[in-house]
Amino acid sequence: MDGVCCDFPCAAIRAHGGHVPDVLAAWEREYSGKSANYEVMGLPDPEFWRAANHQDEQFWRQIPEYPWFRQLYDELQALASVVFCSSAGPCPGALSGKLSWLQDRFGAAFQAYVFTSQKAHLAQQGAILVDDYEVYVTAFRHAGGQAVLFPQLWGGNAHITKRVSYTVHEVQHCLDRLYISPS
Repeated sequence: MDGVCCDFPCAAIRAHGGHVPDVLAAWEREYSGKSANYEVMGLPDPEFWRAANHQDEQFWRQIPEYPWFRQLYDELQALASVVFCSSAGPCPGALSGKLSWLQDRFGAAFQAYVFTSQKAHLAQQGAILVDDYEVYVTAFRHAGGQAVLFPQLWGGNAHITKRVSYTVHEVQHCLDRLYISPS
């Protein structure tokens, strides 16, 4: 969810009192391709996450969706069933807030989600992870699943600007590999 569907980085920058355009510009200039949200803000890693993890349910529920979210979801859903996979960390407010975020968009009965920081445990034949965090993508692949790194400022493919078309193309490529029969 975070970094693919909703704009957690900007919400976290605001929660720390940062000026979003300045922080993003510094990130692009000094840390492009690196998951350095705490470094670019001049905070130690534990301090950055401690503040984020202590946010209440409303913080997580109100994180704005990215402008491409609906198109990405619709195009991926046209290819295969989409199940949201997100880490909620140690914060109960994040867990309930993320569930509310999904239900606000898909209805109270929506259940196509898994909350875990152990995404690689979900890897299996036919499973494709779309994630903005390279650590999860690599672990998922090593566990036997296929994964697509969603283009973001903090990823190794930060130069890709057509996020939706790139991601849909890569997912289609993964699906094609699954259904190619050996000669």
